[in-house]
Amino acid sequence: MPPGGPVMVRANSYPGVSLKLVDSSEGTKAPGAGGRGAAGKRKEGAVIRGLRDLQELQKQTVAVLEAVRTNLEEIHHVLRSPEATRGMEKQNNAATLLAKGFAQDAVQQATGAVELLPAAPDAHLLLSLSLAADQQFDGSLGAARKGLALFDRRQHPLAIEAGLLHAIAAMGHGAEAAERWAQIIEGMPVAVLLENLARMAVCYPADAAEGELDELVERRVLRKGGAGEEVPAGMLFAGLDAAQHHRLTKAHRVLLGVAAGQLNGARDATEVVRYLSEYVLPLANRGMERSSGALGKAAAKRLLALHADAMVLHRAMGKLQMAGAGVTVGKIAELLAHWRWASKQQTLARRAMVLGAGLLLGGVAIFGYVLWGLEAIYGKTPVARWGDFAVDAIWLGPAIMLLGAGMGIMGLMRRYPSVELPHNRQPLSVEERTYLETAEVRRSLQSVLRG
Repeated sequence: MPPGGPVMVRANSYPGVSLKLVDSSEGTKAPGAGGRGAAGKRKEGAVIRGLRDLQELQKQTVAVLEAVRTNLEEIHHVLRSPEATRGMEKQNNAATLLAKGFAQDAVQQATGAVELLPAAPDAHLLLSLSLAADQQFDGSLGAARKGLALFDRRQHPLAIEAGLLHAIAAMGHGAEAAERWAQIIEGMPVAVLLENLARMAVCYPADAAEGELDELVERRVLRKGGAGEEVPAGMLFAGLDAAQHHRLTKAHRVLLGVAAGQLNGARDATEVVRYLSEYVLPLANRGMERSSGALGKAAAKRLLALHADAMVLHRAMGKLQMAGAGVTVGKIAELLAHWRWASKQQTLARRAMVLGAGLLLGGVAIFGYVLWGLEAIYGKTPVARWGDFAVDAIWLGPAIMLLGAGMGIMGLMRRYPSVELPHNRQPLSVEERTYLETAEVRRSLQSVLRG
């Protein structure tokens, strides 16, 4: 061993020797600080235990993330596997061959796709169609049933299930397909049901009872909570078009009720105007003038009940005019014309009062000038001349004051004309009166009232 080098000895290699670690700071403690030191040690121990628990939690989190990453890598590997790639290629080949009329070759390709993708319902649908085209009806029925058994509505579109049910119904098992359709419709949200109603009507078994699909749709929409579900306007009108095209009269009637019920959810006037754009106008464009007229009349009543101002009523009048609701448009135009007349009366009354006050003050000034300026108070008789006409100037001031007082009284009497305000709404505001006096509003009201 070189001189001066470090000596490393394992203490546990010598029997009877124990090594104890001593805190060097204990020797420097002040007297009487023992209690506080013990409390500090306890706090320090709690902090250390908390840090250890946090480290354990971090380790568990990292382990979970590693497991998730491993699973994702496995799924990615499966999706990119050669079997899945070949299965998709065979499925595309089968679809191309079936479209060109080579049914037997399409069956071979579709069978290979099912063997490589056994859990894909679309592959079984393609195999079923290919077998049916090759007149292998028993095999086609089995393939369609197997595809239905594998179907998962969360991952696959309704079109695949509709195609499988259509294939089963075409094989002469319409009752089985109708029973499955009833389960689908009962468990489907109303919005999705209306969006896919046309596809359902096409794929529904032709040998089913007449009006069975119509009753199923009606019962689903009217079911408790069904009519109150949020249904976008686009999906609602898709369902209406499908019901009208496929002559689902009950469904068509109940869907019109749903469209009318959307008005009940309007809480302010702007929502009612949006309702006119989203529901009343599309109905009029589809040739349902009677329904659009009734809904437009209900929307106008709702606007008046919500105390809509003149600007909103004028916008609603324009939309109702495009929808062809002539009677309702005329009523709104009459009300706005009445408000416009009342606004003009208030404006004239205000101007008359201002002019009357000015004449009254002017008459007082002239009368004072004649009395003191022209010294009429001292017995003089000043004369006012207008050409050959002369009048005693002392009466000029009182005459002007009398005229101003009369105009002021007329203005006060006409200041509050009789205004029709439906549902006890507030009087017309300054903004409403200004809007009604514009030339655009005047022309639109005149065109409606004259027409």
